[in-house]
Amino acid sequence: FPVTINLNQAGNSTYASAPQVQQSFTTRAAIAISGATISGTKTFGQVLTANAGTVTNASSYTTIYQWLRDGTAISGAINSTYTLTSADIGSAISVLITVSDGSTSASASSSPTPNIAKATPTFSAWNNVSKNYGDSSFTVTAPTVTGSLDGTFSYSSANTSVIGISGSTFTVVGAGTSVITATFTPADSTGYNTATTNMTVTVAKASLGVTASSHTVAFGAAVPT
Repeated sequence: FPVTINLNQAGNSTYASAPQVQQSFTTRAAIAISGATISGTKTFGQVLTANAGTVTNASSYTTIYQWLRDGTAISGAINSTYTLTSADIGSAISVLITVSDGSTSASASSSPTPNIAKATPTFSAWNNVSKNYGDSSFTVTAPTVTGSLDGTFSYSSANTSVIGISGSTFTVVGAGTSVITATFTPADSTGYNTATTNMTVTVAKASLGVTASSHTVAFGAAVPT
């Protein structure tokens, strides 16, 4: 602090120090985040969403996301959502969420997901088919795969005494019912499982028709066979 020196008439010096200034400081609590979680289906092709827990000690802040595969940061995966890729299959996914108010920051990590699984294709309803014994061979319309996924179908009959199958051609063998299984093999076997769907073919017995022969005879003639 500055010191003031005064000289009196006798030439003696006196001094006085300037008054002390007291300062007070208020320490603000650092920003905090209570946790992080992940929502969404944990299979290939699905979208996961990062959910931040409660953020305290900040009225405004920025949020930064980093997705991790088996604990290692995934390049470019820095949004609040993440679409699972084939590289994630068999690995656990987690997310690190960081919040910052410009002067302090805090982070929270989610628990790892179960290992990401392949996706299993789904199908629209595959309609049952009705036939009669004696009908000619036929083909069926393949089930519709959800999402127009590329792949091939093969077919099998649970009762080959009713329906026989060669490729995609179905042959009526006898009356009764048979469950037909369509097996779908996806072109992308890395990301998708093989999947099946069923329908039933019902074959009714044939209706027999009897036609009697007609004859014209003269009165008194022999009765015809």
